[in-house]
Amino acid sequence: MRKDKGFPSASFLLGLVSSFKRKPRTSDGEEDHPWWWGILVRDLLETAISWVVALALACYLGILYLAGTSPATKAIWRCPLVTTNRNNEETPGALDQFQNILKEARHKKEKSENVLTDKELLQVMCSSTEARRWASIAMQQYEHKDSKDSLLMAQLKRIWPQLLELPAPPQNNSKSKHPFEISVVVPAFGEDGSRIQTNLQRALDASQNPQRLQLVLVDAGRNTHMEQATVFAGGKQQWANVKIATYSGGGGRGATLNHGAQHADGRILTFLHSDNLLPEKWDDQILSVLGSDETTTTRVIACAFSFRIHTTNTACPPGMAAAQWLGTIRTKVFHAIYGDSVISMPTTYFSYLGGYPPQAPLMEDYELMDLIRKRVAARKDESLCILPSETLVSPRRWQVNGVPYVILFNFLCVFLYEHRGWSSQKLFEFYYSGR
Repeated sequence: MRKDKGFPSASFLLGLVSSFKRKPRTSDGEEDHPWWWGILVRDLLETAISWVVALALACYLGILYLAGTSPATKAIWRCPLVTTNRNNEETPGALDQFQNILKEARHKKEKSENVLTDKELLQVMCSSTEARRWASIAMQQYEHKDSKDSLLMAQLKRIWPQLLELPAPPQNNSKSKHPFEISVVVPAFGEDGSRIQTNLQRALDASQNPQRLQLVLVDAGRNTHMEQATVFAGGKQQWANVKIATYSGGGGRGATLNHGAQHADGRILTFLHSDNLLPEKWDDQILSVLGSDETTTTRVIACAFSFRIHTTNTACPPGMAAAQWLGTIRTKVFHAIYGDSVISMPTTYFSYLGGYPPQAPLMEDYELMDLIRKRVAARKDESLCILPSETLVSPRRWQVNGVPYVILFNFLCVFLYEHRGWSSQKLFEFYYSGR
């Protein structure tokens, strides 16, 4: 991973991108320009810049996609077993941490030998998320070393294909352990409970059969009117079960979603941002690709909806069509999925892959989907499905800051994280300084 030594400072980059930020109106509500400026100059200029930036970013995503699916990246042992915190990828003690876990396992088995058999190592790895996590980090580090394989690394490479095998998804008849088909996990931090209720009521009304659905609302603090969040209109359309899980452990949205997943009882986990609007019969669509017990040659390990900015009955800033086009290309063509596309996975898969990574409150969805893309590239029997219907995303950021700024700022965050070695904590501070 490249470092940002000698790279422009965060303040310089933010200032450069901020030059594209939409200027606020004056105190009397009028823009500080003649009337023709908005139509002939600003709007046309913002539209042109939006399309140029969107096309450039689409090319960048294409390059990343090709790099991620090249033969060099398809080596099985290069695919991590679980999500990892990139802040730890260069931790010198990754191999030591892994060996300590193995040492404890040998102690429990009362083995005097220093080496576990392949079968014993498989048992330890399959039962311990931390073992898989530290082994994944150690393997990524070892890849860049010139020395010959150690015995442990050679053993790991030998059993890596077996470690990548996912456990069987919960079956339809497993009602005792998973009484609901889908658990919808909704994080809430600094939100208005009445607004959450409005969106969840729409999700309830849009579902085909809510009696198979569980709602898990995670109250992570600083929310208001939360007593209203789960008060739904009477009638036949009601959630089969509603849970409110309180979380105060910090760590951002990823940790909040992991907490909600631990309280969920569904066969499938669906992670819904509180400001997303789900399409009609969204539950049927998810179950159509993840809920079948039939054995096929290629199994879907995760799915997400297509992306659409909710512009109905709202003013669209110039260039919004470019933002929508880029969102469509990003999700449908390059499978660059973020949390606002509503990610769904079988519960057992999510658990085995380590859930969202234990890192600072940003890029948790990027890391999870990056792992899934790597698995799909390395394994012919797994796939990621983009559902045909669209989830609606709030247009507020584009309306407030302008389309060119939002597209550029999002691209800059991904670039700094992916190519300049910025930690998620550093990126978090940068991200919120520019909002």
